[in-house]
Amino acid sequence: LLEAAAAYYRDEARRARPPKATAPQLAARHHTKRAVFAELSHEPVLAQRHWQLAAEQLRELVRLAAGSGAEADVASSVPLHEVKRVAELAVRRICAYGMTAPQGAAAASRHAEVFDVFRRHVRLFQPLAQQPPPVDARGAAAAGHVHSGWMGKQHRWFAKLLEESDAPAVAAAAAGGGSA
Repeated sequence: LLEAAAAYYRDEARRARPPKATAPQLAARHHTKRAVFAELSHEPVLAQRHWQLAAEQLRELVRLAAGSGAEADVASSVPLHEVKRVAELAVRRICAYGMTAPQGAAAASRHAEVFDVFRRHVRLFQPLAQQPPPVDARGAAAAGHVHSGWMGKQHRWFAKLLEESDAPAVAAAAAGGGSA
């Protein structure tokens, strides 16, 4: 039964066509879909590659939303909370794959990459507490509070991931990575 399920999701992944348009929200959706199908068909290398591509497209979407002009109008068609939720999922999966790297010299470099991925994720969303700008001060305070809570959640799940992984290798990677 497991083989039949894996074969089904492999077929579904092959049928998922990339979008004809180059909009980052469509590309992010496509890579997220492919990553989920790859995970369900037990192909972790392919899943990690698609999670990374999805994260890149989401970073581009946030960059466009923070800009101005026609690009910002297109990017603002996707609510920020949805972008944050999918970015959180993608970064969680990338970090989880990185922390489950085989032990040895390669593990230290993979752990350093995981720290870099998380730092980029936090830095990307840090200034977006009030995007789009609220109309009144009460709305600004509420938006800032919600965003701060979301940022705290990001740090909490990363800390849990670190606790569950190999402590000596993680400590070496953290010492070599610098500060966030």
